[in-house]
Amino acid sequence: MAIALRSFPAYKYPGKVLLADHPNAQLPRVGPVRAVASTNKMSSSSSKVLALGALVFSFLVTYGSCARPVNFTASDFTADPNWEAARATWYGAPNGAGPDDDGGACGFKNVNLPPFSAMTSCGNQPLFKDGKGCGSCYQIRCVNNAACSGNPETVIITDMNYYPVAKYHFDLSGTAFGAMAKPGRNDELRHAGIIDIQFKRVPCNYPGRKVTFHVEEGSNPVYLAVLVEFEDGDGDVVQVDLMEANSGYWTPMRESWGSIWRLDSNHRLQAPFSLRVTNESGRKLVANRVIPANWAPNNYYRSIIQKKHIEKLLQGHKVRAMREFRMEKEIFCKLVDVLCDNNLLTNNRVVSAEERLAMFLFCLSTNASNRSIRKRFQHSGETISRYFNLVLDAIVSLSPRIYSCLLSTPRYINLAIPSSCLTLSSIFFLHCADCIGAIDGTHVPITISTGLQDPYRNRKGGLSQNVMVACDFNGQFVHVSAGWEGSAADARVLLDALAHGFSVPAGKYYLVDAGYANTLNFIAPYRNVRYHLQEQDRSNQRPNNAKELFNLRHA
Repeated sequence: MAIALRSFPAYKYPGKVLLADHPNAQLPRVGPVRAVASTNKMSSSSSKVLALGALVFSFLVTYGSCARPVNFTASDFTADPNWEAARATWYGAPNGAGPDDDGGACGFKNVNLPPFSAMTSCGNQPLFKDGKGCGSCYQIRCVNNAACSGNPETVIITDMNYYPVAKYHFDLSGTAFGAMAKPGRNDELRHAGIIDIQFKRVPCNYPGRKVTFHVEEGSNPVYLAVLVEFEDGDGDVVQVDLMEANSGYWTPMRESWGSIWRLDSNHRLQAPFSLRVTNESGRKLVANRVIPANWAPNNYYRSIIQKKHIEKLLQGHKVRAMREFRMEKEIFCKLVDVLCDNNLLTNNRVVSAEERLAMFLFCLSTNASNRSIRKRFQHSGETISRYFNLVLDAIVSLSPRIYSCLLSTPRYINLAIPSSCLTLSSIFFLHCADCIGAIDGTHVPITISTGLQDPYRNRKGGLSQNVMVACDFNGQFVHVSAGWEGSAADARVLLDALAHGFSVPAGKYYLVDAGYANTLNFIAPYRNVRYHLQEQDRSNQRPNNAKELFNLRHA
């Protein structure tokens, strides 16, 4: 396994190299070189060189570094079954994160920013574990020093300590080291050099953060490298597997270095990709389709494996998803793919495409308030409002690709008219051979401002829109007329639909209920005669006359 070594802060001068660990060092930085002194140009007995050597040695002992060889024997600790003994040093700026850029040998990005917030540490092999310890969280507290507060602080392993001074050696950032001090005594503790500490492994907790997959620079259709960040719980990653689109099986990825995993393929990889992360404890987390079909290198993709509500919905019982989305889980996932493939929906470091669509559908299907969605999905009201409108725009822009006609208004949807939907084998064929479907209206409950409510109040007193739907005998919609006020009569909605493209082929007709006029193209049942199947069932008797028989067949 190849592990990329961290670029230590080395500064080269003619004949020598300085380790710029002193807080006041402001020298220009050179590239990823080891701190190895060159002797070919040093004078044989220069007092300046000797003084410089003494100064460097003093810095090594006092300030600590991930690449600092020091031998030191551990002192005794007060016995505590929950804590283990270790030693700690620090490096970098007093209030810095060590390397403020790449997180060292683990490859994490911007460790000086939240959620790392510079509370980072290099770990020797028992902590770093050849990179599999990257992202592990530990509580530490210092002892045996008057400046120690004794309070535990949580740090994250982000780098390798190549020269330990004890069995367990934490080489901390200046910020993490100073955090163990009593108020106002940070510098005093930092000047103590190597100190005794106690430590214990703790679960990682990234509130408001989701597992992030960063596609590394250089990834291409046959090579994919991914950095895994912000994994709650264990924090570490011991295995990552990838599933290509429609493949149905997992392909193991190889640890490239630190927390970066790669897959070298002999064929073009088919996105979107699902990733499965395995922790040291054996827990497996699956991020379905987390990297979309239009992925690009040097981009972050947020998973859904820590969005607890989404995880339960997509991995739980299908009825629960149907209640919240009003669609099957498979349809939901396919809709996410379609929106992402058309660049209408994207992932970011805050809200994934799945969660955006889930919030949108939950609002539509349950008439949920912003407050209810905030409670359910744990996002701010502003975030929910913003992404609701983004998904709404995405759905509207996708509609011309779904419907076969060019819509002049969003109210009328006309699809292919069936020539006949009844076959010779149908028991209704002899009497209804020219029937091509049925028409009915439904009232969809709505919420609307007080000043606009009157036209939308239906005959039962509720607020609704009257939606008329025509379908064939295969259950396929052939026309939808939506948007009419709840007070509008069914017959009025039908007349408006006929004026906006809905038509009936010559010699054919639709079945309608008693709310519509009885014409050659629209056959209604007899009025004031038992009609609905519930009424027929309650009567518990056969039809008494031709009208009742007709209504029974009509229903």
